[in-house]
Amino acid sequence: MSKNLYSRLLQKYKINIKRLLCPPKFDVNITQYSIMAEIVVDIKQGKLKGIVRDNIDGGKYFSFRGIPFAEPPVGSLRFKEPQELKPWSGIKDALEESKKSAQYEIMSKVGEGGDDCLYLNVATNSLTDKKPVMVWIHGGGFKKSSNTYQKYSPDYLLKKDIVFVGINYRLGVLGFLNMEHEECAGNQGLKDQMAALIWIQENIEVFGGNPENVTIFGESAGGASVHALCLSPRAKGLFHKAIAQSGVVSNPWAHTYSNKECGYSLAKAFGKKCYTPLETIEYLRTIPSLDLVTMYENLNNMEMIKLTLELVPTQDKSVNPVLPQPIQEMNHKGVDVPLLIGYNSHEGILRFLDNTEESIMEIDNDFESAINDYLKINDALKLSHIAKTVREYYFGKEKITEAKINELVQCFGDLIFVNNILEVVDIQMQKSSPTYLYKFSYRPDYPTIQDLFKSKIEGTCHADEMGCLFFSELRRGKLPKDSRDRTTMERMTTMWTNFAKTGDPTPTTNDLIPVKWRSLQPNKKNYLEINDDLTCGQNPDSEMWNIWRPLLESLQQ
Repeated sequence: MSKNLYSRLLQKYKINIKRLLCPPKFDVNITQYSIMAEIVVDIKQGKLKGIVRDNIDGGKYFSFRGIPFAEPPVGSLRFKEPQELKPWSGIKDALEESKKSAQYEIMSKVGEGGDDCLYLNVATNSLTDKKPVMVWIHGGGFKKSSNTYQKYSPDYLLKKDIVFVGINYRLGVLGFLNMEHEECAGNQGLKDQMAALIWIQENIEVFGGNPENVTIFGESAGGASVHALCLSPRAKGLFHKAIAQSGVVSNPWAHTYSNKECGYSLAKAFGKKCYTPLETIEYLRTIPSLDLVTMYENLNNMEMIKLTLELVPTQDKSVNPVLPQPIQEMNHKGVDVPLLIGYNSHEGILRFLDNTEESIMEIDNDFESAINDYLKINDALKLSHIAKTVREYYFGKEKITEAKINELVQCFGDLIFVNNILEVVDIQMQKSSPTYLYKFSYRPDYPTIQDLFKSKIEGTCHADEMGCLFFSELRRGKLPKDSRDRTTMERMTTMWTNFAKTGDPTPTTNDLIPVKWRSLQPNKKNYLEINDDLTCGQNPDSEMWNIWRPLLESLQQ
């Protein structure tokens, strides 16, 4: 950054220049050293200090990290709705990564985070414009991850001139236990997300954002959260467009009828027999948060591998519920804001990253139980019919072995992810709000989750598109110029930000994006396939959906 530009920043934003790599005793020319500018802004709750960061793709941007958006949900506030943030005096630093919700990684046996986790990050190129705002809701099965720049640095998106907000929310026991009592009514994590959206409405103009043009977007559990917020009457008006990637709240792993027994089981595991919801809630508040999540994961150590999650969104019966009706009932009402939605071509790889010959043999020996982990059918005859139909479609009359891994990936990818996304799409075809469907089939060169697990399964896995939207400090360097990955990244970030700006991902076509991505129509299931080329078509995976759709409809009768 030139000395003249720093002078303008000093005058315009009252920035304090701070030498970071030079000993204070030396008098140096600031243009010759790596330096960082600190900047102070006024929001509703008080003054915030941020910094100017280098964009990995060139240029600079303003960064504010670790901004509180609600009171810390600690002590007696654990399990309660987020409370309005109190103002502060003085200047609060927004320089470091946000604190994250308590979480425990069963494979590495590492716990981190805590109750105090309601923070967000804001990144922007300018503090004076009124740019579209994109709000990222991270995935992680409602139990892991956070908004950290190490995973979700917004450098590529910022090059398309939007304001980026990444939010944290309570996870696992803290965020989704529902004891069916007003002290722990469920969906705390979704309520946290709404509290962040309220904060954005109150404050985002200070960061150059337009509160009347807010797009929420997320992947996996983040996509399911986006869908849940779209369905919730309580979230109406807090955002104006939505992007759901590889996840909807109607997916079998993304909602449950009840998880109250988890609370009783946890208390019992700590040696306390509880008899009422309130007694359980009050006891669990005495347990350190990392002990809670560690105990839960040790009791349910296959949950994440099989994607059979319990601490997820539920119908809540609080005074002002987020999801006031059963999920499937709300799902059929559809989404009333412009929606961009899609899935990856081989989502089911996620289910078999850690597969063994023994686990595949279990599926072969008891296919009904394997699919009923997700379908939860009580009628034995109906389960038998559905299992027989599904097994014959994917495997014919053959035995299910490791040689059938590709068929297993498609079967469980459809069961766990794709079916319910296509169900949402069918509902949206009858809605007046525009909906854009994609299928992501691009296999990146950058490291993906398959590389992390050393998996040899071919195809585009769940979350493989993340490197085409975000720079990750953990496993990916800057995407090389003139590479396949960079071309796909430029296309994705352009279409995603176009949608945030205008509600249309391809308002114009050019050499980079040579095709027009058309929205769903009542009689046309238009979609865009994202691979090395962009291809428009209709009715993706229609043969599979023609098998599954009547089966799913029979379960809802």
